[in-house]
Amino acid sequence: MKRNNLCINCFSSSHEVALCKNSRNCPNCSKRHNSLLCRNLERNVDSQRSPGSETLSNMEPRITTPTLNVNSECFQPKQTVESFENGEEFVGYSKGHSTMLLSTAVVYCQNSRGEVFPLRALLDSGSQSDLITHEAALALGLKCEKVNTSICGVNGTPQFIKTKCLLLFQVKTDSFRN
Repeated sequence: MKRNNLCINCFSSSHEVALCKNSRNCPNCSKRHNSLLCRNLERNVDSQRSPGSETLSNMEPRITTPTLNVNSECFQPKQTVESFENGEEFVGYSKGHSTMLLSTAVVYCQNSRGEVFPLRALLDSGSQSDLITHEAALALGLKCEKVNTSICGVNGTPQFIKTKCLLLFQVKTDSFRN
């Protein structure tokens, strides 16, 4: 945000936060930034919980596969245009753009003791799997099971997966079942 001179309150490139006409402050910490950038998530967890939402036990578990190496070759940009007639997918790459804005959301994850903690999730509307980093799974104390499988990323390049785990999560007070 700062490197691209974007306002951290409204994401505009025409001004900085000091000149922002948007009068809203972050509802989590009352500071002058967009709530999507807030690092004070603990207060956000308590204020957004509804009675009875202390645990996520009423949700069905989602099988989540940890350890995804984003520095893998499958994430390196390639400029290709494949034939749509053969069922292949198009992958585009534009030179000159060194940064990009990715969609994220705060999700509330249940640890091994039933406590709920906020984590920031990267949203990928084209994904067929839910992934969690190995570090996050360890921090939550999730029980991981060894597997020997792979997932295909950009350009169909395989990424080998060594473990999987069960993770219960929700966004704000709306539970998602899969």
